[in-house]
Amino acid sequence: MLDVAREEPEQLGRCNVCGGTDFVDMNSRPRVYCRTCQSLERSRAIKLLLDADDILKPGMRVLHFAPETGLAKHIRSIVGHSNYDARDIDTQRYAKVGVACFDLVKDADTLPQNHFDVIIHNHVMEHLPCNVTAILWHLHNSLSQSGYHIFSIPILDGSYEETQSPITDEERTERFGQFDHVRRFGVEDLDLSIGMIFSLPRNYNLYERFSAAELDAINIPNYARKGWSGHSVFILRKNDLLLRPKEALPAPSPSYGRITLHDHWKKSSIREAHRQLKRRLRETLQNSLPTIGISKGTHRRT
Repeated sequence: MLDVAREEPEQLGRCNVCGGTDFVDMNSRPRVYCRTCQSLERSRAIKLLLDADDILKPGMRVLHFAPETGLAKHIRSIVGHSNYDARDIDTQRYAKVGVACFDLVKDADTLPQNHFDVIIHNHVMEHLPCNVTAILWHLHNSLSQSGYHIFSIPILDGSYEETQSPITDEERTERFGQFDHVRRFGVEDLDLSIGMIFSLPRNYNLYERFSAAELDAINIPNYARKGWSGHSVFILRKNDLLLRPKEALPAPSPSYGRITLHDHWKKSSIREAHRQLKRRLRETLQNSLPTIGISKGTHRRT
């Protein structure tokens, strides 16, 4: 018997990327894939957030990996053809968009520093057979000081897991959700994986900014609106990177409220300054003791 409680309503709204209304199933998710522009839940959420925050401006330099057809067309129309840089290792797959061949595993360290105003990648990190922290660091390092790093990753139930070892496609599907994945991010320890690289929001909740009617209108299903999942969209700023020397760490973006490594560093610095002040006061006191008739060494803490 069908679980009708999980079915989406017949009126699915209109794709906010291309204006299409023809949605079909994607894996086990009913009617979420736009046949016109190939958008998914996360693509439409990104478009919604880009528009709401008025992020895209003419002349902005955008780097887009594994570009979604409709999203690519929309971004290029705003920033200009020469400012839109689409890349992927599989150029044939994205021939419709037109991408330059780029291997993130081998070439991430060649990206220019402080250059791109917007960097976008959706469900790319789980495919890379390397240290994904290094890739994310290089990407963020290439972000301009006022730039936006926008991405989504497969966040599943349970904990983080990865392997660089050769395993079968069946094993990859069982462990990571797809035959060509090498890792998965887990809800239970997100702070210990991606959260040790970036300062993250306390939670993900599109209802904090948009009404249910607005989300219905662009076919973002209930399961993609609240709580960390593979449909969640991260929008990070330059200062949200935690992997920097202590002296280089400014305050994280105000919109991110979680206690970060920066906070712990600030507290430890204050404690160290307090210890130094106490030591100087003690030395000053000891040097002055003979002048008031008290012998050095008689003052003890008990």
